[in-house]
Amino acid sequence: MTECERLVAEGIVTEDFLKEEAICDYTVTTKQKKVWAIELDLLREFRRVCDKYNLKWFGIYGTLLGAVRHQGFIPWDDDLDICMPRKDYELLTKVYAKEFENPYFLQTPYTDKDYAYSFAKLRNSNTSFATKTFIESSMNQGIFLDIYPLDESESEGYEKRREEIIAVLKKCSAFMSRNNKYIQNKHTEFAKTQRFFDGDGEKLYEMIQGIASSSGMKDCEYCSLEVLTIYSSERNRWEKSLFDDVSEVPFCNTTVFVPSGWDRILKTIYGEYMKYPPVEERGKGHCVEFLDAETSYIDIREQYLKGLVVKKPE
Repeated sequence: MTECERLVAEGIVTEDFLKEEAICDYTVTTKQKKVWAIELDLLREFRRVCDKYNLKWFGIYGTLLGAVRHQGFIPWDDDLDICMPRKDYELLTKVYAKEFENPYFLQTPYTDKDYAYSFAKLRNSNTSFATKTFIESSMNQGIFLDIYPLDESESEGYEKRREEIIAVLKKCSAFMSRNNKYIQNKHTEFAKTQRFFDGDGEKLYEMIQGIASSSGMKDCEYCSLEVLTIYSSERNRWEKSLFDDVSEVPFCNTTVFVPSGWDRILKTIYGEYMKYPPVEERGKGHCVEFLDAETSYIDIREQYLKGLVVKKPE
């Protein structure tokens, strides 16, 4: 039984949910719907643990935008973004990580020695979500839900902290893709660095957490997902009061929590967030090479190493 068959059998999603449909003039295929089903199940399991221990969380980035604009996933999106106050994040990742049982896996460098992202992921181990850069790594590469710590953010030294985190993140990427033939075949200085880098994922992760949380003992007016640097600093920092309260809003066949200041947060990140991107830009958020809701990342990796899988599965 595949994961999607299990989810239908358990009533977590319906068979109709998995059918292809057009949303906002964008065709959401059955394959993408199956990924969504896995994501919704990950959210359900995440909520179970958070409810059990009274941990605070809310949707952010594309998940917050999807909840507000679509009451569900952005049609051309394929993941979920969750953030938690630093205290709750630390409890989840250090104390309650063992609450998740197979196929669910809370991934940090403490639970997966080959993983070195700056934040946690909740994975479904029976699925695949991988790029060529990391496919040869033995780390868990199932479909995931991203979990970010929300840190207090002091104005003084903010850009310096960001630069320090970016420098460590380069080492994290090198660590996770070390000895990867795909990288070795790229004749660039960065590829050479990655080829020979042999670090410690846990130490790199803790360096980033230390930098990101360094404002925590001060009376800060702002907060930020400092561990994440894909957005400019101006788009990734908000008044702390915007997160004081949360409300629950519809999201597909369930609900998500959103911060009380969601409107200002979304305007800071996206500007005119109710305006759709051009058609040609939709669906280009992730450079995913191997995305499969019905095949384990372990099987995909074995096929790749044997030369049986060389491109994105159809």
